[in-house]
Amino acid sequence: HPVVKVGTLDAIEVSSMEEYTRRAFENFQTACSEAETKVQGIHYQAFGKQLYLLDSVTKIPKPHSTDMWLEVLRSELDPEYVFSFKAVQTVISKVLSHQTYSRIFGLTGSVGGAAERDFLKTHYGAVVFQVPSFLDTCPDTRGKQRPTLQESEHILQSSEEAQIERVVQLAAEYSSRVPVLVLAANPRMRERMVAELRASTDVPEEYTSRPDYGIVEIKCDENGNDDLVRKVELATKPVTTMRDGKRSKRWPIAVTTAEGGRGHDFRIIDAGVDKQGGLCVIITWIPDSVRDWTQFKGRTARQDNKGQYVVVLNMEKEMH
Repeated sequence: HPVVKVGTLDAIEVSSMEEYTRRAFENFQTACSEAETKVQGIHYQAFGKQLYLLDSVTKIPKPHSTDMWLEVLRSELDPEYVFSFKAVQTVISKVLSHQTYSRIFGLTGSVGGAAERDFLKTHYGAVVFQVPSFLDTCPDTRGKQRPTLQESEHILQSSEEAQIERVVQLAAEYSSRVPVLVLAANPRMRERMVAELRASTDVPEEYTSRPDYGIVEIKCDENGNDDLVRKVELATKPVTTMRDGKRSKRWPIAVTTAEGGRGHDFRIIDAGVDKQGGLCVIITWIPDSVRDWTQFKGRTARQDNKGQYVVVLNMEKEMH
């Protein structure tokens, strides 16, 4: 992902760049032209030194969304701002690719909304059917319960500092009973929360079963997929400590961003965790998409286990 400073771009020769960088530069030039056409109050809104996209219909600020032309405006507002962007390669499904196969079978998951079903039916002749619940189709499930998800509480804090302080308190409280997964709005918040959690963790020096002391930072932008899988596994394995000859156990606190809150299986096999309400997910912002919200909560209450989640918001940010 190239990271460039706006003030140095004029000196770059496009012809000498590799294809990836050349396309990125062309996209940047287009964004500069597009930025000149955008109007405050219609396309974006300023709050102090921050610029936010506005929803094209409701005109409500979208604090977690951005666009390359908005990055250009941000760089004009702040001379020290570092313009960063990434090129995303998208594969678009076409009728021809589907006609290559006689049958295609797939699971819609959280994207199986009415609009998607209508589109697939109209253009591809797709048939959608309801898959029975997991516990209805598996043999030998006697005595198992359907998963239950409970919202433990939702909390509004007045600032980012107060929000982080409350998240640290809650994570420490819940980790005495169950594993905790904290979802941070961005990598900067993830790093801050990890630092605060490690600084506040009381770790006996005599013995610990984990070098990370049970504070697991899950970076989904890491190159090594094996390391990512390992950290997801560590997120639900207990931490054993010993002080004055007494052994004790507590559960890890994992901190990640939205990418870590989608698709990963935080597996719970300890019956004691289920009795305490299951893996606790702490969500720290309201995502733009309902699907993301569903995915975040879906990290807990998996299979036949119980689950719980807490919402801790920064009112100062969410109100904007």
